[in-house]
Amino acid sequence: MDWIKESSSPTALDVRDDRVNFFLDLRNLKQVYYYAVRAVSPGIFKMGPVSADAMYKGEYHSYFGAGTIKVVQ
Repeated sequence: MDWIKESSSPTALDVRDDRVNFFLDLRNLKQVYYYAVRAVSPGIFKMGPVSADAMYKGEYHSYFGAGTIKVVQ
């Protein structure tokens, strides 16, 4: 997509029906990732927060951005 600028590439990627898991090594202070979602039916849906967890240090984590999404025809 032409509008994507400065995107990062994860070390590994796990795509599921209800989520996308990015696995990466935290080498830079800023990394930017994009993902697209596809709506298959109208309705109001709860969107979970973006979460980040360090694999071996549970005290390093972040959760942000939960919300609601409305899909209309």
